[in-house]
Amino acid sequence: MEDKKKQNMRPCRICKRTNHLEKDCYFRGKPQCRNCKRFGHVEKDCRLKGNYQANCIEENNSSDQLFYTCNSVAETGEATWYIDSAASNHMTYNKGAFQTLDESFKTNVKLGDNHIVKVEGKGSVAINTKKGTRIINDVMYIPNLRTNLFSVGQMMEKGYTLHFGGDSCTIYDNKDKTLKIAEVRMKEHRCFPIHLQYMGRTAMKAQEDQSWLWHRRLGHFNFQGLKILHQKKMMTDLPQIQAIEGACEACLQGKQHKKPFPSGTSWRAKAVLELIHTDVCGPMRTPSHEQNRYFILFIDDYSRMTWVYFMREKSEVFKVFKKFKNLVEKQSGRSIKVLRSDRGKEYNNSEFDKFCEEEGIEHQTTVSYNPQQNGVSERKNRTVMEMARSMLQEKHLPKAFWAEAVYTAVYLLNRCPTKAVQNMTPIEAWSGKKPSAKHLRVFGSILSNREKA
Repeated sequence: MEDKKKQNMRPCRICKRTNHLEKDCYFRGKPQCRNCKRFGHVEKDCRLKGNYQANCIEENNSSDQLFYTCNSVAETGEATWYIDSAASNHMTYNKGAFQTLDESFKTNVKLGDNHIVKVEGKGSVAINTKKGTRIINDVMYIPNLRTNLFSVGQMMEKGYTLHFGGDSCTIYDNKDKTLKIAEVRMKEHRCFPIHLQYMGRTAMKAQEDQSWLWHRRLGHFNFQGLKILHQKKMMTDLPQIQAIEGACEACLQGKQHKKPFPSGTSWRAKAVLELIHTDVCGPMRTPSHEQNRYFILFIDDYSRMTWVYFMREKSEVFKVFKKFKNLVEKQSGRSIKVLRSDRGKEYNNSEFDKFCEEEGIEHQTTVSYNPQQNGVSERKNRTVMEMARSMLQEKHLPKAFWAEAVYTAVYLLNRCPTKAVQNMTPIEAWSGKKPSAKHLRVFGSILSNREKA
């Protein structure tokens, strides 16, 4: 009778055995190692430390046996992987799938049936998806593994979101949480097989080279921004861009690492020329080939379209502003309503104030020594200078070419995505026309006569 009562007991939630209650468990209150799942010690003291677990489910009832049978179901193949919530790492037996493989990495993996297999390396696998090429890093190479496993935990660590609902698992991008990468249907034995298309090493290298080329052509703009430019079709004639992990030497040397001014939640214009931001940058230590030492930016708040003019002296600001005003008002058929600047003398003088009053322009100025109030101009200045420095560094050009680099940076930024404008580039928001990438070349390149034509 007593034996029958024990058989009908629910499993203890601590040790999973059925011959006692949880309150009477011998292991109650004792630490459990997250590595080997045994009681009495913690992970850092584990003698099996370094062993990884392919499936950490320990129960041996019939339903769990079905989970283990995913290792031997008929739907297997080199490109078939299983999404596994119990796998500690991504694992594959297919050596040919790797783009890079470090075979000096050695360790052990404990399978769900307590069988230990050897890890013979770790590397990255490149796959083709409808959303472009994806690089899966830190994948373990286990020749004796019977199936390829996708670790849910490892994907979540990398920032991906997985949603299980109904009979499917949906995977969302680690950067854009609304971007669906894949939807995997549940198959027999409650498994989630996903079929991958590997990218060959030659094709991968070619795409990497092309991605670096467009990174350079677009003034060392970040890869995530380039991907958005292609995915949302914001520029014509732009090929698919792969986000590459790795440092660009010109970017490291040319880009600062100060914290930018916060973007804030200030009022935004609802139409072009409702608000223009402006700021002067300089003097430059080295004059340009035209003997200029300053440049001035004008940024349209609504479209974020930017214009740049070069000056020898700050006193030229008023003359340049009138030139800019005539240009943009004729292009748009609208009038400038508000001009926002700092309190520099080049903006705050009787001549400038009188002109703004006569033209019906409200001139807003920031509080002294508080450049954050003119944050749009300050951030744009910083971005332009970083991009210009990166382009000069890459080609090892003399500093006298700074004006050409600044002009190119502004031209390219008008054709690159910005968080301030949704789903289009500044130049499209300003003109209504999508830009093309067909004519773009790396800054400082020598063009053939055919390309010049």
